[in-house]
Amino acid sequence: MKKKSVLFVLIMCFIFVVNGCAGSSMVVAENYGPIGTEVYVEVKTTTLVSTSTPSPTATSVPTPTIVPSFTPTSTPTQKFEPQRQRIKSLMERYEDVQEYYLSDEYWDLLYQRIEKFGTAEKIAALELHGNDYNMYNGGYSLSPESFYNQISYLMENEYHFVTIHELQGFLEGWLDLPKRSIILTSDSGNPSRESNASIIEQFSDLTLKYGYRPHIQSYIWTFNMTADESSKCKDDACWESFRDAIASGFFTFGTHSESHHAFEFETPDFLYEDLKQSIDEIYDNVGIHVYAITWPHESCSKETEILNNLGITIGFGGLSKPERDSFVYKEDVMNLCLPRLFPPNGGSIYSQSSRPYGFTLQDILDLQMKSKQK
Repeated sequence: MKKKSVLFVLIMCFIFVVNGCAGSSMVVAENYGPIGTEVYVEVKTTTLVSTSTPSPTATSVPTPTIVPSFTPTSTPTQKFEPQRQRIKSLMERYEDVQEYYLSDEYWDLLYQRIEKFGTAEKIAALELHGNDYNMYNGGYSLSPESFYNQISYLMENEYHFVTIHELQGFLEGWLDLPKRSIILTSDSGNPSRESNASIIEQFSDLTLKYGYRPHIQSYIWTFNMTADESSKCKDDACWESFRDAIASGFFTFGTHSESHHAFEFETPDFLYEDLKQSIDEIYDNVGIHVYAITWPHESCSKETEILNNLGITIGFGGLSKPERDSFVYKEDVMNLCLPRLFPPNGGSIYSQSSRPYGFTLQDILDLQMKSKQK
């Protein structure tokens, strides 16, 4: 038995030596399967290690490409940025910064219209008294329906509505506006409660319809605006209607004086005291510093030094130029007595104005597009 046992051990050792096996190899084979599996595991492990080495480099490659990818988007903004900042400064002095009129979308559209229609040399300013009035036996009149139709016609034809701040830039020469621009002005005051609310409602509807905002410049006659002065203004209703108008974003404001006198015939002292009172009342009640006026009775004062002391830089009269040249020009030297035309007395495309007499709205717009004869 001892001989057989020794022989068996010798045979087994011979087999192990021939096959090159070791104890550790047997462990690997026992734990992970055949030898081929062991080789596969080693190769796979090596591959994972080798691919993990460049991975930090791969993730760092896109990092520098992110920065320039955004650079081109700011380039178009730069061409109007100086003008936009000057408009913002005017808004800050006026103390009502209207973000809509400073947005990229607003300025992009403004410059698209300049590119599409050309740069304005002159712009028509229309004189309104809200959106519902009847004067001079119907010779100067408008209904809310007619007003809506006229504004819709302008928006359908892509007209830009000029704010007071933009008008200031146009008059000083540093702001270009599209040829298809319009200036809406309204002499407002005590009777404007219903009109203000109606315009806000109409402009809100038109904004949804056309995708951009119309705008109107409203000039406040500050007399009879409190409950002590008028029963219409009970519970501060008159000034509240103008606060609502400011909040709507569709309006910018100026003064139409306190006394409503014909100021070309008034003394410098009266002019100063009257306009200062009106300007102060507007600030005290709605919180804005106005710097523009529509002259009552279209009677422009020539007291430029006093107007300068009051901060008035824009003034509208009436027929201060020949009727068919009654437009606001870029860098207009008559900035304190600018002309205004009347909108047509109806909402039809055939409705006619009494200034210029017999002109339709399209006739006025066509005349605006013509360059001034040299």
